[in-house]
Amino acid sequence: MMKNQNGYALLIVLLSITIIMLLIPPILVNILNATTQYKKTEELIQLEKMEVMGITFVEHAIEAASNTALENLEEWMENQSSSVLENNAAIISRYEVELEAELATYGLNPQHEIILDPAKFRFKMEIKEIDIEDSTIILSYDITPSATGQYHDENVISEDQTVDLEIVE
Repeated sequence: MMKNQNGYALLIVLLSITIIMLLIPPILVNILNATTQYKKTEELIQLEKMEVMGITFVEHAIEAASNTALENLEEWMENQSSSVLENNAAIISRYEVELEAELATYGLNPQHEIILDPAKFRFKMEIKEIDIEDSTIILSYDITPSATGQYHDENVISEDQTVDLEIVE
Protein backbone atom coordinates (compact mmCIF):
# COMPACT_ATOMS: atom_id res chain seq x y z
CA MET A 1 0.00 0.00 0.00
CA MET A 2 1.15 3.45 -0.81
CA LYS A 3 1.54 6.08 1.76
CA ASN A 4 0.26 9.51 1.04
CA GLN A 5 3.39 11.68 0.79
CA ASN A 6 1.56 14.69 -0.58
CA GLY A 7 3.99 15.05 -3.56
CA TYR A 8 7.18 15.23 -1.50
CA ALA A 9 8.89 12.63 -3.68
CA LEU A 10 8.21 14.76 -6.75
CA LEU A 11 9.57 17.84 -4.99
CA ILE A 12 12.72 15.98 -3.94
CA VAL A 13 13.31 14.75 -7.51
CA LEU A 14 12.74 18.23 -8.98
CA LEU A 15 14.96 19.82 -6.34
CA SER A 16 17.70 17.25 -7.02
CA ILE A 17 17.53 17.90 -10.76
CA THR A 18 17.66 21.66 -10.17
CA ILE A 19 20.69 21.38 -7.90
CA ILE A 20 22.48 19.14 -10.39
CA MET A 21 21.66 21.53 -13.24
CA LEU A 22 23.02 24.46 -11.21
CA LEU A 23 26.26 22.71 -10.27
CA ILE A 24 27.21 21.14 -13.62
CA PRO A 25 27.81 24.35 -15.68
CA PRO A 26 30.37 25.89 -13.27
CA ILE A 27 32.20 22.57 -13.04
CA LEU A 28 32.29 22.27 -16.84
CA VAL A 29 33.51 25.86 -17.16
CA ASN A 30 36.33 25.15 -14.70
CA ILE A 31 37.33 22.04 -16.62
CA LEU A 32 37.32 23.90 -19.94
CA ASN A 33 39.27 26.83 -18.47
CA ALA A 34 41.88 24.45 -17.06
CA THR A 35 42.26 22.82 -20.47
CA THR A 36 42.61 26.19 -22.19
CA GLN A 37 45.14 27.35 -19.61
CA TYR A 38 47.11 24.13 -20.05
CA LYS A 39 47.24 24.63 -23.83
CA LYS A 40 48.35 28.26 -23.48
CA THR A 41 51.04 27.31 -20.98
CA GLU A 42 52.25 24.53 -23.27
CA GLU A 43 52.39 26.97 -26.18
CA LEU A 44 54.41 29.48 -24.13
CA ILE A 45 56.87 26.78 -23.09
CA GLN A 46 57.23 25.64 -26.70
CA LEU A 47 57.76 29.25 -27.83
CA GLU A 48 60.55 29.66 -25.27
CA LYS A 49 62.19 26.46 -26.51
CA MET A 50 61.88 27.64 -30.11
CA GLU A 51 63.48 30.98 -29.14
CA VAL A 52 66.45 29.21 -27.58
CA MET A 53 66.78 26.89 -30.58
CA GLY A 54 66.68 29.81 -33.00
CA ILE A 55 69.23 31.87 -31.08
CA THR A 56 71.53 28.87 -30.72
CA PHE A 57 71.26 28.09 -34.43
CA VAL A 58 72.04 31.66 -35.47
CA GLU A 59 74.94 31.98 -33.02
CA HIS A 60 76.52 28.78 -34.30
CA ALA A 61 75.86 29.75 -37.91
CA ILE A 62 77.46 33.17 -37.38
CA GLU A 63 80.46 31.61 -35.65
CA ALA A 64 80.96 29.03 -38.41
CA ALA A 65 80.39 31.61 -41.15
CA SER A 66 82.82 33.98 -39.44
CA ASN A 67 85.53 31.33 -39.25
CA THR A 68 85.08 30.34 -42.90
CA ALA A 69 84.98 33.99 -43.97
CA LEU A 70 88.23 34.56 -42.08
CA GLU A 71 89.85 31.62 -43.87
CA ASN A 72 88.64 32.98 -47.22
CA LEU A 73 89.95 36.42 -46.27
CA GLU A 74 93.37 35.00 -45.46
CA GLU A 75 93.47 33.31 -48.87
CA TRP A 76 92.44 36.57 -50.52
CA MET A 77 95.12 38.49 -48.61
CA GLU A 78 97.82 36.10 -49.82
CA ASN A 79 97.08 37.17 -53.40
CA GLN A 80 97.00 40.93 -52.75
CA SER A 81 99.69 43.55 -53.07
CA SER A 82 101.16 45.22 -50.01
CA SER A 83 99.34 48.48 -50.79
CA VAL A 84 95.97 46.72 -50.46
CA LEU A 85 97.09 44.98 -47.29
CA GLU A 86 97.96 48.31 -45.68
CA ASN A 87 94.37 49.47 -46.09
CA ASN A 88 92.43 48.08 -43.11
CA ALA A 89 89.14 49.40 -44.50
CA ALA A 90 89.59 47.33 -47.67
CA ILE A 91 90.36 44.23 -45.63
CA ILE A 92 87.34 44.72 -43.38
CA SER A 93 85.15 45.41 -46.38
CA ARG A 94 86.35 42.20 -48.01
CA TYR A 95 85.68 40.32 -44.77
CA GLU A 96 82.12 41.67 -44.74
CA VAL A 97 81.58 40.42 -48.29
CA GLU A 98 82.95 37.00 -47.35
CA LEU A 99 80.84 36.90 -44.18
CA GLU A 100 77.63 37.79 -46.05
CA ALA A 101 78.36 35.07 -48.60
CA GLU A 102 78.95 32.51 -45.85
CA LEU A 103 75.82 33.57 -43.96
CA ALA A 104 73.86 33.02 -47.16
CA THR A 105 75.03 29.39 -47.21
CA TYR A 106 73.26 28.98 -43.86
CA GLY A 107 70.15 30.58 -45.30
CA LEU A 108 70.39 33.65 -43.09
CA ASN A 109 70.18 36.22 -45.87
CA PRO A 110 67.64 37.68 -46.07
CA GLN A 111 65.35 35.27 -44.23
CA HIS A 112 65.42 31.60 -43.30
CA GLU A 113 62.72 29.36 -41.87
CA ILE A 114 63.20 26.06 -40.08
CA ILE A 115 60.10 23.89 -39.87
CA LEU A 116 60.21 21.19 -37.21
CA ASP A 117 56.57 20.13 -37.48
CA PRO A 118 54.67 21.23 -40.61
CA ALA A 119 51.51 21.94 -38.66
CA LYS A 120 53.04 23.72 -35.69
CA PHE A 121 56.61 24.18 -34.58
CA ARG A 122 58.84 26.44 -36.63
CA PHE A 123 60.98 29.52 -36.39
CA LYS A 124 62.31 32.02 -38.85
CA MET A 125 65.52 33.97 -38.67
CA GLU A 126 66.56 37.12 -40.42
CA ILE A 127 69.82 39.05 -40.42
CA LYS A 128 68.68 42.65 -40.13
CA GLU A 129 71.95 44.53 -40.27
CA ILE A 130 75.68 44.06 -40.43
CA ASP A 131 77.38 47.06 -38.86
CA ILE A 132 81.13 47.61 -38.96
CA GLU A 133 82.87 49.75 -36.38
CA ASP A 134 86.67 49.71 -36.63
CA SER A 135 87.53 46.02 -36.45
CA THR A 136 84.27 44.96 -34.80
CA ILE A 137 81.35 43.62 -36.78
CA ILE A 138 77.92 43.65 -35.15
CA LEU A 139 75.26 41.42 -36.64
CA SER A 140 71.68 42.27 -35.69
CA TYR A 141 69.12 39.56 -36.27
CA ASP A 142 65.54 38.63 -35.47
CA ILE A 143 64.18 35.26 -34.39
CA THR A 144 60.44 34.64 -34.68
CA PRO A 145 59.27 31.38 -33.12
CA SER A 146 55.89 29.80 -33.72
CA ALA A 147 54.18 26.99 -31.85
CA THR A 148 50.98 27.24 -33.90
CA GLY A 149 52.30 27.43 -37.46
CA GLN A 150 51.61 31.17 -37.68
CA TYR A 151 54.01 33.99 -36.89
CA HIS A 152 53.04 36.91 -34.68
CA ASP A 153 54.92 40.19 -34.34
CA GLU A 154 54.80 40.04 -30.54
CA ASN A 155 56.99 36.91 -30.62
CA VAL A 156 59.90 38.54 -32.47
CA ILE A 157 63.17 38.48 -30.53
CA SER A 158 65.92 40.84 -31.65
CA GLU A 159 69.50 39.92 -30.83
CA ASP A 160 72.98 41.19 -31.63
CA GLN A 161 76.17 39.22 -32.00
CA THR A 162 79.60 40.77 -32.14
CA VAL A 163 82.47 39.46 -34.21
CA ASP A 164 85.88 40.91 -33.44
CA LEU A 165 88.22 40.99 -36.38
CA GLU A 166 91.87 41.37 -35.53
CA ILE A 167 94.10 42.39 -38.37
CA VAL A 168 97.62 41.23 -37.69
CA GLU A 169 100.36 42.49 -39.93
